[in-house]
Amino acid sequence: MMLWGLLIRFVLITYSLYQDETMPVKYTDIDYWVVHDGATFVTEGLSPFDRNTYRYTPLLAYIFTGNLYVNIMWGKLVMILCDLAGGYLIMEILLHFKEKEGFSFPYSSQFYSAWWLFNPIVINVSTRGNSESIVSLLMLATLYCILKRRIILASVLYGLAVHFKIYPIIYSISLFFYVGYKHSRWLKGVAAIEKAEKAAKYNNKKKKLGNKKAVGENIRLKWYLLEYFNPSSITFAVLSAFTFFALGGFFYALYGWQFIYETYLYHLIRQDNRHNFSIYFYHIYLTTSQMAANITENVAAETLGNTSGEWMLVVLSKLQGLLMFLPQALLLIVTTLYYFKSITFCMFIQTVIFVTFNKVCTVQYFIWYFSLMPLVLPFSRLKFYDGMVLALLWFAGQLTWLYFAYLLEYEGQNTFFEIWLSSIIYFLINIVLILSFIIHNDTSLSQL
Repeated sequence: MMLWGLLIRFVLITYSLYQDETMPVKYTDIDYWVVHDGATFVTEGLSPFDRNTYRYTPLLAYIFTGNLYVNIMWGKLVMILCDLAGGYLIMEILLHFKEKEGFSFPYSSQFYSAWWLFNPIVINVSTRGNSESIVSLLMLATLYCILKRRIILASVLYGLAVHFKIYPIIYSISLFFYVGYKHSRWLKGVAAIEKAEKAAKYNNKKKKLGNKKAVGENIRLKWYLLEYFNPSSITFAVLSAFTFFALGGFFYALYGWQFIYETYLYHLIRQDNRHNFSIYFYHIYLTTSQMAANITENVAAETLGNTSGEWMLVVLSKLQGLLMFLPQALLLIVTTLYYFKSITFCMFIQTVIFVTFNKVCTVQYFIWYFSLMPLVLPFSRLKFYDGMVLALLWFAGQLTWLYFAYLLEYEGQNTFFEIWLSSIIYFLINIVLILSFIIHNDTSLSQL
Protein backbone atom coordinates (compact mmCIF):
# COMPACT_ATOMS: atom_id res chain seq x y z
CA MET A 1 0.00 0.00 0.00
CA MET A 2 2.82 2.38 0.87
CA LEU A 3 4.56 1.55 -2.41
CA TRP A 4 1.42 2.33 -4.39
CA GLY A 5 1.05 5.62 -2.56
CA LEU A 6 4.66 6.46 -3.34
CA LEU A 7 4.32 5.44 -7.00
CA ILE A 8 1.23 7.58 -7.60
CA ARG A 9 2.90 10.61 -6.07
CA PHE A 10 6.14 10.06 -7.95
CA VAL A 11 4.26 9.83 -11.26
CA LEU A 12 2.47 13.11 -10.53
CA ILE A 13 5.72 14.85 -9.56
CA THR A 14 7.22 13.74 -12.88
CA TYR A 15 4.13 14.90 -14.74
CA SER A 16 4.27 18.27 -12.97
CA LEU A 17 7.57 19.00 -14.72
CA TYR A 18 5.85 18.54 -18.08
CA GLN A 19 2.79 20.65 -17.24
CA ASP A 20 4.86 23.45 -15.73
CA GLU A 21 6.90 23.67 -18.93
CA THR A 22 4.16 23.37 -21.53
CA MET A 23 0.88 24.70 -20.13
CA PRO A 24 -0.28 28.16 -19.02
CA VAL A 25 -1.88 26.71 -15.88
CA LYS A 26 0.99 25.41 -13.76
CA TYR A 27 0.77 22.25 -11.67
CA THR A 28 3.30 23.32 -9.05
CA ASP A 29 1.94 25.76 -6.48
CA ILE A 30 3.41 29.27 -6.55
CA ASP A 31 4.21 28.90 -2.85
CA TYR A 32 6.66 26.13 -3.72
CA TRP A 33 8.75 28.59 -5.70
CA VAL A 34 8.44 31.20 -2.95
CA VAL A 35 10.01 28.76 -0.49
CA HIS A 36 12.55 27.73 -3.14
CA ASP A 37 13.60 31.36 -3.53
CA GLY A 38 13.80 31.67 0.25
CA ALA A 39 16.12 28.66 0.29
CA THR A 40 18.27 30.34 -2.36
CA PHE A 41 18.66 33.40 -0.15
CA VAL A 42 19.58 31.18 2.80
CA THR A 43 22.38 29.48 0.84
CA GLU A 44 23.73 32.94 0.02
CA GLY A 45 23.85 33.88 3.70
CA LEU A 46 20.81 36.15 3.43
CA SER A 47 17.37 36.10 5.04
CA PRO A 48 14.60 33.99 3.45
CA PHE A 49 12.33 36.96 4.16
CA ASP A 50 14.22 38.92 1.51
CA ARG A 51 11.95 37.02 -0.84
CA ASN A 52 8.69 38.96 -1.04
CA THR A 53 5.67 37.02 0.35
CA TYR A 54 7.85 34.47 2.19
CA ARG A 55 5.68 33.90 5.26
CA TYR A 56 6.89 30.63 6.72
CA THR A 57 9.35 29.49 9.33
CA PRO A 58 12.97 29.83 8.10
CA LEU A 59 13.28 26.14 8.96
CA LEU A 60 11.25 25.34 5.84
CA ALA A 61 13.71 27.28 3.68
CA TYR A 62 16.56 25.28 5.23
CA ILE A 63 14.76 22.04 4.32
CA PHE A 64 14.31 23.30 0.76
CA THR A 65 18.04 23.92 0.29
CA GLY A 66 17.99 20.37 -1.08
CA ASN A 67 16.33 21.91 -4.16
CA LEU A 68 19.67 23.56 -4.89
CA TYR A 69 22.05 20.80 -3.83
CA VAL A 70 20.14 17.63 -4.78
CA ASN A 71 17.23 18.20 -7.19
CA ILE A 72 14.69 20.91 -7.95
CA MET A 73 11.95 18.49 -6.82
CA TRP A 74 13.60 17.82 -3.45
CA GLY A 75 10.94 19.78 -1.55
CA LYS A 76 8.16 17.74 -3.14
CA LEU A 77 9.94 14.50 -2.26
CA VAL A 78 10.05 15.63 1.37
CA MET A 79 6.30 16.30 1.28
CA ILE A 80 5.38 12.90 -0.16
CA LEU A 81 7.60 11.15 2.38
CA CYS A 82 5.70 13.03 5.09
CA ASP A 83 2.47 11.78 3.49
CA LEU A 84 3.68 8.18 3.68
CA ALA A 85 4.96 8.57 7.24
CA GLY A 86 1.59 10.04 8.20
CA GLY A 87 -0.17 7.01 6.72
CA TYR A 88 2.09 4.72 8.74
CA LEU A 89 1.38 6.61 11.98
CA ILE A 90 -2.37 6.43 11.36
CA MET A 91 -2.05 2.64 11.22
CA GLU A 92 0.10 2.57 14.37
CA ILE A 93 -2.32 4.77 16.34
CA LEU A 94 -5.29 2.61 15.35
CA LEU A 95 -3.33 -0.54 16.24
CA HIS A 96 -2.66 1.00 19.64
CA PHE A 97 -6.38 1.52 20.20
CA LYS A 98 -7.05 -2.04 19.08
CA GLU A 99 -4.32 -3.83 21.01
CA LYS A 100 -3.91 -1.67 24.13
CA GLU A 101 -7.42 -0.29 24.55
CA GLY A 102 -9.28 -3.37 23.31
CA PHE A 103 -11.40 -1.72 20.62
CA SER A 104 -12.51 -3.44 17.44
CA PHE A 105 -13.03 -1.72 14.08
CA PRO A 106 -15.38 -2.53 11.19
CA TYR A 107 -12.38 -2.43 8.84
CA SER A 108 -8.63 -2.92 9.16
CA SER A 109 -6.25 -0.13 10.16
CA GLN A 110 -4.80 -0.32 6.63
CA PHE A 111 -8.21 0.57 5.22
CA TYR A 112 -8.41 3.79 7.24
CA SER A 113 -4.79 4.63 6.46
CA ALA A 114 -5.60 4.21 2.76
CA TRP A 115 -8.23 6.94 3.14
CA TRP A 116 -5.33 9.31 3.77
CA LEU A 117 -2.75 7.80 1.42
CA PHE A 118 -5.05 7.69 -1.62
CA ASN A 119 -7.10 10.80 -0.92
CA PRO A 120 -6.91 12.80 -4.19
CA ILE A 121 -6.80 16.15 -2.39
CA VAL A 122 -3.97 15.00 -0.11
CA ILE A 123 -2.04 13.69 -3.12
CA ASN A 124 -2.63 16.88 -5.10
CA VAL A 125 -1.58 19.22 -2.31
CA SER A 126 1.67 17.41 -1.51
CA THR A 127 2.71 16.87 -5.15
CA ARG A 128 2.08 20.54 -5.87
CA GLY A 129 4.66 21.31 -3.19
CA ASN A 130 2.62 22.58 -0.23
CA SER A 131 4.11 21.99 3.20
CA GLU A 132 0.91 21.02 5.04
CA SER A 133 2.01 17.38 5.19
CA ILE A 134 4.89 18.31 7.49
CA VAL A 135 2.60 19.81 10.13
CA SER A 136 0.10 16.96 9.78
CA LEU A 137 2.91 14.47 10.35
CA LEU A 138 4.16 16.35 13.40
CA MET A 139 0.68 16.36 14.95
CA LEU A 140 0.16 12.65 14.26
CA ALA A 141 3.58 11.96 15.79
CA THR A 142 2.66 14.08 18.82
CA LEU A 143 -0.56 12.14 19.31
CA TYR A 144 1.23 8.80 18.88
CA CYS A 145 3.86 9.70 21.49
CA ILE A 146 1.20 10.85 23.96
CA LEU A 147 -0.66 7.56 23.57
CA LYS A 148 2.63 5.71 24.10
CA ARG A 149 3.33 7.89 27.19
CA ARG A 150 6.47 9.41 25.68
CA ILE A 151 5.62 12.84 27.03
CA ILE A 152 9.02 14.50 26.55
CA LEU A 153 9.21 13.57 22.86
CA ALA A 154 5.55 14.51 22.39
CA SER A 155 6.23 17.92 23.93
CA VAL A 156 9.13 18.63 21.58
CA LEU A 157 7.15 17.51 18.53
CA TYR A 158 4.16 19.64 19.49
CA GLY A 159 6.33 22.71 20.06
CA LEU A 160 7.91 22.10 16.66
CA ALA A 161 4.47 21.76 15.03
CA VAL A 162 3.29 25.10 16.43
CA HIS A 163 6.57 26.64 15.30
CA PHE A 164 5.93 25.44 11.73
CA LYS A 165 2.30 26.60 11.64
CA ILE A 166 0.58 28.56 14.37
CA TYR A 167 -2.79 26.80 13.97
CA PRO A 168 -1.96 23.67 16.09
CA ILE A 169 -2.06 25.95 19.12
CA ILE A 170 -5.84 25.37 19.07
CA TYR A 171 -5.13 21.89 20.49
CA SER A 172 -3.01 23.12 23.40
CA ILE A 173 -5.67 23.10 26.14
CA SER A 174 -7.21 19.83 24.93
CA LEU A 175 -3.83 18.09 24.88
CA PHE A 176 -2.90 19.49 28.30
CA PHE A 177 -6.09 18.20 29.93
CA TYR A 178 -5.89 14.88 28.08
CA VAL A 179 -2.33 14.25 29.26
CA GLY A 180 -3.35 15.27 32.78
CA TYR A 181 -6.34 12.95 32.67
CA LYS A 182 -4.38 9.98 31.33
CA HIS A 183 -1.69 10.36 34.00
CA SER A 184 -4.01 10.82 36.99
CA ARG A 185 -5.00 7.59 38.73
CA TRP A 186 -7.73 9.35 40.69
CA LEU A 187 -9.39 10.84 37.59
CA LYS A 188 -9.30 7.48 35.84
CA GLY A 189 -10.79 5.92 38.98
CA VAL A 190 -13.67 8.41 39.03
CA ALA A 191 -14.23 7.76 35.32
CA ALA A 192 -14.37 4.01 36.00
CA ILE A 193 -16.94 4.54 38.76
CA GLU A 194 -19.07 6.75 36.51
CA LYS A 195 -18.85 4.18 33.72
CA ALA A 196 -19.91 1.40 36.09
CA GLU A 197 -22.80 3.51 37.40
CA LYS A 198 -23.98 4.12 33.87
CA ALA A 199 -23.88 0.41 33.10
CA ALA A 200 -25.75 -0.39 36.32
CA LYS A 201 -28.33 2.35 35.90
CA TYR A 202 -31.26 -0.06 35.83
CA ASN A 203 -29.58 -2.72 37.90
CA ASN A 204 -29.60 -3.39 41.63
CA LYS A 205 -25.79 -3.05 41.65
CA LYS A 206 -26.28 0.70 41.76
CA LYS A 207 -26.71 0.62 45.53
CA LYS A 208 -23.24 -0.88 45.95
CA LEU A 209 -21.72 2.05 44.11
CA GLY A 210 -23.50 4.65 46.20
CA ASN A 211 -20.74 5.16 48.77
CA LYS A 212 -18.02 5.35 46.13
CA LYS A 213 -20.04 7.93 44.25
CA ALA A 214 -20.44 10.10 47.34
CA VAL A 215 -16.72 9.90 48.07
CA GLY A 216 -15.93 10.70 44.44
CA GLU A 217 -18.22 13.74 44.42
CA ASN A 218 -16.81 15.12 47.68
CA ILE A 219 -13.24 14.81 46.47
CA ARG A 220 -14.15 16.17 43.05
CA LEU A 221 -15.56 19.36 44.51
CA LYS A 222 -12.18 20.11 46.03
CA TRP A 223 -9.53 18.55 43.80
CA TYR A 224 -11.08 17.80 40.41
CA LEU A 225 -9.30 20.51 38.42
CA LEU A 226 -6.05 20.23 40.35
CA GLU A 227 -5.75 16.58 39.35
CA TYR A 228 -5.16 17.66 35.76
CA PHE A 229 -2.11 19.63 36.86
CA ASN A 230 0.16 16.66 37.45
CA PRO A 231 3.86 16.21 36.56
CA SER A 232 3.08 14.78 33.11
CA SER A 233 0.73 17.56 31.99
CA ILE A 234 2.99 20.27 33.40
CA THR A 235 6.00 18.70 31.68
CA PHE A 236 4.09 18.66 28.40
CA ALA A 237 3.05 22.31 28.72
CA VAL A 238 6.44 23.63 29.83
CA LEU A 239 8.58 21.64 27.41
CA SER A 240 6.38 22.28 24.36
CA ALA A 241 6.36 26.01 25.18
CA PHE A 242 10.12 25.93 25.67
CA THR A 243 10.60 24.24 22.27
CA PHE A 244 8.41 26.82 20.55
CA PHE A 245 10.07 29.83 22.19
CA ALA A 246 13.58 28.41 21.83
CA LEU A 247 13.14 28.00 18.08
CA GLY A 248 11.47 31.40 17.89
CA GLY A 249 14.27 33.02 19.87
CA PHE A 250 16.93 31.43 17.67
CA PHE A 251 15.38 32.69 14.44
CA TYR A 252 14.58 36.07 16.00
CA ALA A 253 18.29 36.44 16.75
CA LEU A 254 19.02 35.69 13.09
CA TYR A 255 16.26 37.60 11.31
CA GLY A 256 14.76 40.00 13.85
CA TRP A 257 11.23 41.33 14.00
CA GLN A 258 10.56 40.42 10.37
CA PHE A 259 10.61 36.74 11.35
CA ILE A 260 7.96 37.29 14.06
CA TYR A 261 5.71 39.33 11.79
CA GLU A 262 5.91 37.26 8.61
CA THR A 263 5.78 33.83 10.28
CA TYR A 264 3.09 34.45 12.91
CA LEU A 265 1.55 37.92 13.18
CA TYR A 266 0.75 38.22 9.48
CA HIS A 267 -1.44 35.11 9.65
CA LEU A 268 -3.27 36.41 12.73
CA ILE A 269 -4.20 39.77 11.20
CA ARG A 270 -4.39 38.58 7.59
CA GLN A 271 -7.50 39.60 5.66
CA ASP A 272 -7.37 37.98 2.24
CA ASN A 273 -9.53 39.90 -0.23
CA ARG A 274 -8.89 37.33 -2.95
CA HIS A 275 -11.60 34.74 -3.48
CA ASN A 276 -11.37 31.74 -1.18
CA PHE A 277 -13.74 29.26 0.46
CA SER A 278 -14.31 31.42 3.55
CA ILE A 279 -17.79 32.76 4.14
CA TYR A 280 -16.17 36.10 5.07
CA PHE A 281 -14.21 36.64 1.86
CA TYR A 282 -16.82 38.75 0.02
CA HIS A 283 -17.28 41.09 2.97
CA ILE A 284 -13.50 41.50 3.26
CA TYR A 285 -13.29 42.07 -0.50
CA LEU A 286 -15.93 44.83 -0.42
CA THR A 287 -14.41 46.45 2.67
CA THR A 288 -10.93 46.43 1.16
CA SER A 289 -12.27 47.88 -2.09
CA GLN A 290 -14.00 50.68 -0.16
CA MET A 291 -10.81 51.47 1.76
CA ALA A 292 -8.80 51.54 -1.47
CA ALA A 293 -11.36 53.86 -3.09
CA ASN A 294 -11.26 56.23 -0.10
CA ILE A 295 -7.47 56.35 -0.12
CA THR A 296 -7.47 57.06 -3.87
CA GLU A 297 -9.92 59.92 -3.39
CA ASN A 298 -7.88 61.35 -0.52
CA VAL A 299 -4.67 61.17 -2.55
CA ALA A 300 -6.37 63.00 -5.40
CA ALA A 301 -7.66 65.62 -2.98
CA GLU A 302 -4.31 65.74 -1.15
CA THR A 303 -6.07 64.98 2.14
CA LEU A 304 -4.65 61.50 2.80
CA GLY A 305 -4.69 60.80 6.53
CA ASN A 306 -6.81 63.83 7.31
CA THR A 307 -10.30 62.38 7.12
CA SER A 308 -12.09 60.73 10.02
CA GLY A 309 -13.81 58.37 7.58
CA GLU A 310 -10.48 56.87 6.52
CA TRP A 311 -9.44 56.15 10.09
CA MET A 312 -12.90 54.82 10.90
CA LEU A 313 -12.59 52.28 8.09
CA VAL A 314 -9.21 51.16 9.41
CA VAL A 315 -10.59 50.76 12.93
CA LEU A 316 -13.64 48.87 11.67
CA SER A 317 -11.39 46.63 9.59
CA LYS A 318 -9.37 45.63 12.68
CA LEU A 319 -12.54 45.24 14.75
CA GLN A 320 -14.20 42.98 12.22
CA GLY A 321 -11.12 40.75 12.25
CA LEU A 322 -11.57 40.24 16.00
CA LEU A 323 -15.32 39.67 15.67
CA MET A 324 -14.72 37.03 13.00
CA PHE A 325 -12.53 35.16 15.45
CA LEU A 326 -15.18 35.06 18.22
CA PRO A 327 -17.29 32.16 16.81
CA GLN A 328 -14.11 30.11 16.38
CA ALA A 329 -12.91 30.86 19.90
CA LEU A 330 -16.23 30.06 21.57
CA LEU A 331 -16.69 26.79 19.69
CA LEU A 332 -13.09 25.73 20.36
CA ILE A 333 -13.55 26.34 24.10
CA VAL A 334 -16.81 24.37 24.19
CA THR A 335 -15.38 21.41 22.26
CA THR A 336 -12.29 21.38 24.46
CA LEU A 337 -14.32 21.15 27.66
CA TYR A 338 -16.74 18.60 26.30
CA TYR A 339 -14.55 16.28 24.22
CA PHE A 340 -10.96 16.46 25.49
CA LYS A 341 -11.11 12.94 26.96
CA SER A 342 -11.72 11.66 23.43
CA ILE A 343 -8.64 13.39 22.10
CA THR A 344 -8.75 12.13 18.50
CA PHE A 345 -12.36 13.22 18.05
CA CYS A 346 -11.71 16.47 19.89
CA MET A 347 -8.77 17.42 17.67
CA PHE A 348 -10.66 16.45 14.52
CA ILE A 349 -13.82 18.40 15.30
CA GLN A 350 -11.81 21.42 16.48
CA THR A 351 -9.88 21.45 13.21
CA VAL A 352 -13.01 21.26 11.06
CA ILE A 353 -14.57 24.08 13.09
CA PHE A 354 -11.43 26.19 12.87
CA VAL A 355 -11.16 25.78 9.09
CA THR A 356 -14.90 26.26 8.47
CA PHE A 357 -15.16 29.47 10.51
CA ASN A 358 -11.78 30.89 9.51
CA LYS A 359 -11.66 34.22 7.67
CA VAL A 360 -9.34 32.61 5.10
CA CYS A 361 -9.92 29.08 3.82
CA THR A 362 -8.05 27.34 1.00
CA VAL A 363 -7.76 23.73 -0.19
CA GLN A 364 -4.50 23.27 1.73
CA TYR A 365 -6.36 23.79 5.01
CA PHE A 366 -8.43 20.65 4.39
CA ILE A 367 -5.28 18.57 4.88
CA TRP A 368 -5.29 19.58 8.54
CA TYR A 369 -8.41 17.56 9.28
CA PHE A 370 -8.02 14.91 6.58
CA SER A 371 -5.03 13.58 8.55
CA LEU A 372 -7.20 13.16 11.66
CA MET A 373 -10.36 11.83 10.02
CA PRO A 374 -9.07 8.21 9.70
CA LEU A 375 -8.64 8.20 13.50
CA VAL A 376 -12.30 9.18 13.99
CA LEU A 377 -14.10 7.08 11.38
CA PRO A 378 -13.60 3.70 13.14
CA PHE A 379 -15.38 5.01 16.24
CA SER A 380 -18.24 6.80 14.50
CA ARG A 381 -21.76 5.38 14.34
CA LEU A 382 -22.25 7.14 11.01
CA LYS A 383 -23.45 4.60 8.46
CA PHE A 384 -21.49 4.04 5.28
CA TYR A 385 -24.34 5.26 3.06
CA ASP A 386 -24.82 8.44 5.10
CA GLY A 387 -21.08 9.04 5.03
CA MET A 388 -21.02 8.75 1.25
CA VAL A 389 -23.90 11.23 0.95
CA LEU A 390 -21.99 13.70 3.14
CA ALA A 391 -18.84 13.21 1.07
CA LEU A 392 -20.73 13.81 -2.18
CA LEU A 393 -22.33 16.94 -0.73
CA TRP A 394 -18.91 18.20 0.38
CA PHE A 395 -17.37 17.65 -3.05
CA ALA A 396 -20.42 19.10 -4.83
CA GLY A 397 -20.16 22.28 -2.76
CA GLN A 398 -16.48 22.55 -3.54
CA LEU A 399 -16.95 21.94 -7.28
CA THR A 400 -19.68 24.59 -7.45
CA TRP A 401 -17.32 27.11 -5.88
CA LEU A 402 -14.46 26.09 -8.18
CA TYR A 403 -16.66 26.50 -11.26
CA PHE A 404 -17.42 30.16 -10.52
CA ALA A 405 -13.80 30.75 -9.45
CA TYR A 406 -12.69 29.40 -12.85
CA LEU A 407 -15.04 31.80 -14.65
CA LEU A 408 -13.53 34.68 -12.67
CA GLU A 409 -9.86 33.80 -13.05
CA TYR A 410 -9.70 32.35 -16.56
CA GLU A 411 -12.76 33.73 -18.35
CA GLY A 412 -12.62 37.21 -16.83
CA GLN A 413 -16.28 37.15 -15.77
CA ASN A 414 -17.39 39.05 -12.68
CA THR A 415 -18.63 36.16 -10.56
CA PHE A 416 -17.72 37.47 -7.10
CA PHE A 417 -21.34 37.36 -5.95
CA GLU A 418 -21.82 33.80 -7.23
CA ILE A 419 -18.59 32.75 -5.51
CA TRP A 420 -19.88 34.25 -2.27
CA LEU A 421 -23.18 32.34 -2.58
CA SER A 422 -21.18 29.18 -3.24
CA SER A 423 -19.13 29.91 -0.12
CA ILE A 424 -22.33 30.18 1.93
CA ILE A 425 -23.59 26.85 0.57
CA TYR A 426 -20.21 25.26 1.24
CA PHE A 427 -20.21 26.70 4.77
CA LEU A 428 -23.64 25.19 5.47
CA ILE A 429 -22.49 21.82 4.12
CA ASN A 430 -19.57 21.91 6.53
CA ILE A 431 -21.93 22.73 9.41
CA VAL A 432 -23.98 19.66 8.48
CA LEU A 433 -20.74 17.65 8.40
CA ILE A 434 -19.72 18.89 11.87
CA LEU A 435 -23.15 18.18 13.37
CA SER A 436 -23.27 14.73 11.77
CA PHE A 437 -19.95 13.73 13.29
CA ILE A 438 -20.99 15.08 16.69
CA ILE A 439 -24.40 13.37 16.64
CA HIS A 440 -22.90 10.05 15.55
CA ASN A 441 -19.93 10.21 17.89
CA ASP A 442 -19.96 7.12 20.11
CA THR A 443 -20.03 8.61 23.62
CA SER A 444 -19.21 5.22 25.13
CA LEU A 445 -15.71 5.69 23.72
CA SER A 446 -15.23 9.10 25.34
CA GLN A 447 -12.32 7.87 27.46
CA LEU A 448 -10.28 7.03 24.37
